[in-house]
Amino acid sequence: MIETVFYLVISDRDGSPGLIFPRETKNNDFRIGQWFIVVKGGRPKERYAFDVVQNGELITYYLVLIRNNIYQVTTKQGQTFFFRIEPRRFWSNRYVGRSKMIQPDDILLIVQPIDPDALTNAAEKKKFFFVGTVDNLKEQIG
Repeated sequence: MIETVFYLVISDRDGSPGLIFPRETKNNDFRIGQWFIVVKGGRPKERYAFDVVQNGELITYYLVLIRNNIYQVTTKQGQTFFFRIEPRRFWSNRYVGRSKMIQPDDILLIVQPIDPDALTNAAEKKKFFFVGTVDNLKEQIG
């Protein structure tokens, strides 16, 4: 099974520092988030599914390890985007929501674009957005 890149936000739940899916916020409030991968067994995988929206269509590309903690996504059009996988340096890197997609004891690492301007350019000029996977909350714990 291919692991995926998730889009998570900081929890707005009192007493629960950590990360949740956007739909788990109080009243489905809009919150800026970040992409994360789940690491099991201590080491990141070599490949992750990474959902994008291209011209209004949801497409899955792959985030592929090229060296150390550097990954790339190459589009069908041949454009390449580079990302760094690293621990989150502030707040909490634990999932505190109710989805079954991520377990509370899973380690989350942040997926950080190396060239954010390239992502902005693709969004503005090509209607191309990295979105990651969000849980629609059909399956919850408890």
